[in-house]
Amino acid sequence: MAGGEETAPLAPSWAAPLYLVLAVLLIPWIVYLGLALPERATSSHWDVAWVGFDAMEFAALALTGWFAYLRSTWIEVAATAAAVLLLVDAWFDVTTANGGWDLTQALILGVGIELPLAALSLWLARHAELVRRHPPARPRPYPAPRPAHPGRQNGPSR
Repeated sequence: MAGGEETAPLAPSWAAPLYLVLAVLLIPWIVYLGLALPERATSSHWDVAWVGFDAMEFAALALTGWFAYLRSTWIEVAATAAAVLLLVDAWFDVTTANGGWDLTQALILGVGIELPLAALSLWLARHAELVRRHPPARPRPYPAPRPAHPGRQNGPSR
């Protein structure tokens, strides 16, 4: 920042250690689940899970578009949420596909639509953040007035 100005921290000092510890504590849980969960499972609400997930994805995409239209800084949050949901959607589409056409369709949608749209959403969020932190200089609506005679004030002499 110019003139030695300091900006306020983006997060409290306790946020980094807390979230890093939580991430590390998640590692044994992931290993446990990998060993304990069955390879196959049946869900009685499979349709509700996917419809609900796609509805959340719709909301994130719609809010990203709406906030872009409004030129709102909330686009950072909405676009990041959209990116995460799209990545998760691609992951679960591919890993839960039964093979054959289901897997081919999941790969086409994931690689062709979901992953590129997730990347675009992350770019939008980052771009919005950079613009918010470093706004471009606004052009003057009209040129600054110039003195008629340099070194002399304009107007009648006394």
